[in-house]
Amino acid sequence: MFKSLSCLTAFALMGACASPQAAKPPPLAPDAFIKVAEGPCYFRCAQFNIVVRPDGRYSLDNIADTRKDGKSEGKFGPEVWPQAVAALAEAKFDTLKDVVNMEPGGPPCMSDAPSITITRHFQPGDEKTIRWYLGCPSKPLSALATTLNDLFQYKTLVMNDN
Repeated sequence: MFKSLSCLTAFALMGACASPQAAKPPPLAPDAFIKVAEGPCYFRCAQFNIVVRPDGRYSLDNIADTRKDGKSEGKFGPEVWPQAVAALAEAKFDTLKDVVNMEPGGPPCMSDAPSITITRHFQPGDEKTIRWYLGCPSKPLSALATTLNDLFQYKTLVMNDN
């Protein structure tokens, strides 16, 4: 009997130590996307918006001061979407304020920088947009903007070398 109780206790403890299965996120909405848009600045800055879908398809609107102004479409590799989602999570995107400007007591903002708008839409009725004035310091948004621009091939698709 003692052996049986010992075995039962051991199995119970093993079960208690087992990690619960991670909850799977709900499936993405058919119209899921991540969008990055940059607006005008005092001098010449690229103005564009790019919408990227989970399957890697993108639509790009190069509005002004870009490599080639106009609309285009294409497709990124399968690694781009999960890396972009991971970058949003790393920045704690869902917890950030909707508008990020100069914080009280923070360093001053540069007045001639453009703004960036980042929107993520994964589920029906669940959309989050953040507007950030690039002249105002924000470590999480600076890192996020850099990562998304790298993933979405800003230097190749948008940046004007002139």
